[in-house]
Amino acid sequence: MTAESLLITYVQIGVAISGFSGIVVSLGNRGRGEWSYRERQLLYVLLGMSGGCTLLSALPLVLASTGLAEPTVWSASSGCSVVWQLGLMVARARQVIRDADMLARERWMLAAGFGGGVVCLALQLVNCVWLGVAWPHLATITWHLAMSFIAFVRLV
Repeated sequence: MTAESLLITYVQIGVAISGFSGIVVSLGNRGRGEWSYRERQLLYVLLGMSGGCTLLSALPLVLASTGLAEPTVWSASSGCSVVWQLGLMVARARQVIRDADMLARERWMLAAGFGGGVVCLALQLVNCVWLGVAWPHLATITWHLAMSFIAFVRLV
């Protein structure tokens, strides 16, 4: 499978996960507007991750269509991913710091999310500066799609 076909698949998966959030919204008390704080936070994670993955999957396809060299496409894509991930991690860390109850209840999810996020961020930085190849960008998208799927499963 080529990087381009994998990116197209990732776009489809990201859109599908975002679309399935409608199912989550209609289930149980959520359909009546009775969302707990935890459920709202998981929905934000679900939509933010899957939406971000969709955009990060489409970006290299758009950049490649401009005629840029392949290493430039992957370096630029990784640079955009670094900005997105830093924003995501800072925003999420601020939420966690303000909510001690979430920290206690979601410890394993937060540890996995931040731990994997740091590894992905490091991979993207190395790719942006030195490598300029596809696999770190694709690995990061795969990680974030997996995290959005976990958020989806926890909401259902």
